[in-house]
Amino acid sequence: MNVWQDASRRAVKRTLGEVSRFAGAGVVNTLLTLAAYQAFLFVVSPALAYAASWLIGIALVGIFYPSFVFRLRNGGLKVRLGTIAIYAVSFILGLVTVELSLRHLGLERLSVFLALAVTLTFNFLGMKFYLSPHRSSIDALPKASTPVNEPQAPPGSNGHSGTKT
Repeated sequence: MNVWQDASRRAVKRTLGEVSRFAGAGVVNTLLTLAAYQAFLFVVSPALAYAASWLIGIALVGIFYPSFVFRLRNGGLKVRLGTIAIYAVSFILGLVTVELSLRHLGLERLSVFLALAVTLTFNFLGMKFYLSPHRSSIDALPKASTPVNEPQAPPGSNGHSGTKT
């Protein structure tokens, strides 16, 4: 396996890890915000319930996602605010989805599930692309490896022919 195949394999492994952590964190965040949404429906309109539950979710995202989901080592305030900005755009996208599903489909209690389907894809791809340039340059480089077909110097030698130059 050459260096680039190894780097490609690590990139796929890293992305699968991100997807699984995103899914796990998303399930927890979704359950919390879904419970909040359903509870808020007893006292406010579906749009306000959606907004309040998203504020809870956005706070959790800004705090935990850059370092836990995407394993960003240098995720300072700017990165966390950018993450929240992605979710703010997603909020608007989800709110439009809820409103359209209420108007055209009459789905008061189910409209949130349609919004989840739309925003889930947007959130992962948005975070992935936004956080990519913020990764350490070391994360982006392939690890050095010696190609299998290249001759190795014997142990204890310095790899030179022994002649002075």
